[in-house]
Amino acid sequence: MREPKKPSFKNLRQDAGKLRRILADRKWHKSRNIPLPHRTIRAICERYPDKVLSGQQGYKATRFASEDEIRYAVNDLRSRIAHIRRRANKLAGLLSDGGY
Repeated sequence: MREPKKPSFKNLRQDAGKLRRILADRKWHKSRNIPLPHRTIRAICERYPDKVLSGQQGYKATRFASEDEIRYAVNDLRSRIAHIRRRANKLAGLLSDGGY
């Protein structure tokens, strides 16, 4: 199976600046309303986790987020981590059980 083509991030700093300007209005923005590829937005969130919140509401600059919004984002990330850990453990169990 072929891996999906990874986006070019050589302009990530410029794209992050563009996203920062968009999020400067203090509102949440859905990715479909941000003129950047979705994978680029996700890469910016990974590269600058203390600058951009991501969640069900979309994306928001952390400097304009309330404590509750930051708490919610932290809890959401921790929940995802727990889910991924359970999934990885089940897959690892296939290897140790000889069920693969």
